[in-house]
Amino acid sequence: MEPNNDARWVIARSSTQRILTGAAILDVVWKIVFNIYNITEDAWFNTTGWNQFGGASAITTKLLDVEVEQNTGNFLFVYEDNATTGRDVNYVTWDGTVFSSEQTLTFNSDVAAEAQRWVVLRSKNSSNDIMLLSAGTSNDLSAARWNGTSFINITTITLNAANANEERFSFSWEGNTSNGVLVWGEGTAGAVNYSFWNDTTKEFIAGGSVTNRGATVTVQQIFTCSDPLSQYIGLAIGPDSTDDVLMAVWNGTGWQGGVPNEETNAENIVNKNAVCAWTKNTSVGLFAFADLNVPDIEYLTYNKTENDWYCPKNGQAVTDLTNAQGSNGPCLDSSVLSDDIEFIKMTSDPNSNDIMLILGGLNRDLESFIFNNTGLTQPTDGLLNSTISCTTF
Repeated sequence: MEPNNDARWVIARSSTQRILTGAAILDVVWKIVFNIYNITEDAWFNTTGWNQFGGASAITTKLLDVEVEQNTGNFLFVYEDNATTGRDVNYVTWDGTVFSSEQTLTFNSDVAAEAQRWVVLRSKNSSNDIMLLSAGTSNDLSAARWNGTSFINITTITLNAANANEERFSFSWEGNTSNGVLVWGEGTAGAVNYSFWNDTTKEFIAGGSVTNRGATVTVQQIFTCSDPLSQYIGLAIGPDSTDDVLMAVWNGTGWQGGVPNEETNAENIVNKNAVCAWTKNTSVGLFAFADLNVPDIEYLTYNKTENDWYCPKNGQAVTDLTNAQGSNGPCLDSSVLSDDIEFIKMTSDPNSNDIMLILGGLNRDLESFIFNNTGLTQPTDGLLNSTISCTTF
């Protein structure tokens, strides 16, 4: 990374087979750099500088990602490179010793020859398979499956996805099968569609509509998360163009009923601030979103055995996301951020039932919480930083 350049995007993934973490960074002058961190030695692999693989297109979206092959522990890095104006992305791998040479994946000919604005990777449990989702400037959405050696099953999902300026799609593998579910916003009339990845036939099968937000609503954000012990997949929709947030759950064959009524006044920004994650052993799904114009986080949990949504602090059922805590609404905790919550990140602990939450504030501060099945607790050093690079990306 060039000296004195702020980071625009930072993505880190830990290896499943080695005590290593892969990092991918896009800086504010659109340079992409990758490196490997050795946790035991507290050292970066490339001691003379980061491995830089070209410059990305001059856009502010997340056009790179890194993921881990679960069986080998090797890293896969995928990114947009502005060297050409093609319908493609570039990629490199790390095999535990060295980076591979740069390779190119070209999408189908019906996809516009243009920059890819969003690049997302999702690895499958007990496998080297990784699903790639990539969205272009003209609202195209493509998918391809990495099989540990190469990209195959290249698929055009849609040529008319919703707002290209935001990450309005998400894919998750089912935790105890080889299948998966892709959800995305379609067009400008509020449609939220899904497609089912059938691992037997190695193809996406159109599933239809999850919901329709209305002709005047544009879908802006989609987030999915999978229970590691079952076929259940959590879904957070929004905030959309009218500040709404809606939660849902996939049960392996369809979408569960009995979901709470939507939130209609969430913090609305291009970052993902309506998210979810599952505990390792208890199959509890944690869902959270940011309140509008205040540094408050609202959250609720889902019990798949009972198909119940509830506030874990008081055990009360949640029937409406707009209701207050104690009145059949979600739990609410105030953060120590100095202004609005601009993004929320969740990561499940692979060795316990804790879930780590990272919150970023409008004034560039960074805070952490831990969900422990009964609510959010905060470490002593909960305010991690007060001067992060930026919050608008």
